[in-house]
Amino acid sequence: MSAQDTTTIDFSNKSLTSLPDSYCLVLSNLPKLKFLYLNDNQLTSLQDGFGLVLSNFKYLKFLDLSNNQLTSLPVGFGRVLSNLPNLKSLYLDNNQLTSLPDGFGQNLPRLEDLYLCNNQLTSLPDGFGQNLPSLTDLYLEDNKLTCLPVGFGQNLPSLKDLRLEYNKLTSLPDGFGHALSVPSLTYLYLEYNKLTSLPDGFGQNLQSLKELDLQCNKLTSLPVGFGQNLPKLEFLYLMNNQLTSLPDGFGQAYQDYKVVI
Repeated sequence: MSAQDTTTIDFSNKSLTSLPDSYCLVLSNLPKLKFLYLNDNQLTSLQDGFGLVLSNFKYLKFLDLSNNQLTSLPVGFGRVLSNLPNLKSLYLDNNQLTSLPDGFGQNLPRLEDLYLCNNQLTSLPDGFGQNLPSLTDLYLEDNKLTCLPVGFGQNLPSLKDLRLEYNKLTSLPDGFGHALSVPSLTYLYLEYNKLTSLPDGFGQNLQSLKELDLQCNKLTSLPVGFGQNLPKLEFLYLMNNQLTSLPDGFGQAYQDYKVVI
């Protein structure tokens, strides 16, 4: 097999602090690359040229940049990713990212897994989460998010696992968690934030939801209809909030559930 037919490159665990030009040269000559591992190094940044190299990988399915020391991503990196029509998995967890470039996290029709947990993100770019019809797992826990962009969590038909715990969220955008937007949602983790309220329609009519964790927030009430028509729910965590009332019918809604805490 010729070098141009190579489908996997593993540059992980090489103590890299930057990507040498020689590495980029190697990558630029691998048009059929599908799997690229750059995880578990000491990368603090990615040169702009890396984005140009990536743009040639029309077959790339898997990109792992986790467990580095990245503080930012190149300008235009989001647009580069959007031009990778086969990308299914993107790992950027366990870095030091404080922000994401414009256009990041949208228009990736085949993306299934997006891991951004354990960074220092305080916000997400406008449009984040839009046009991701195949996304099943979105991990954003252990950041410093104080808010989510308008429209976040809407029109994600394949999303099953959404993790937002251990952030600093005080509210959720309108429409977040609506059944029509996330019909496949199975696990939703929002514990250890600073939520004081939930949007209308939240937490009802989710036919696949098994676990909902809202513990350790500052909720004083729950929206009308909360908990209704959740036929597969097994675990609901509400402890350590400031709830002073519960919606009408709350007890009846949970009479058949396995565990309510």
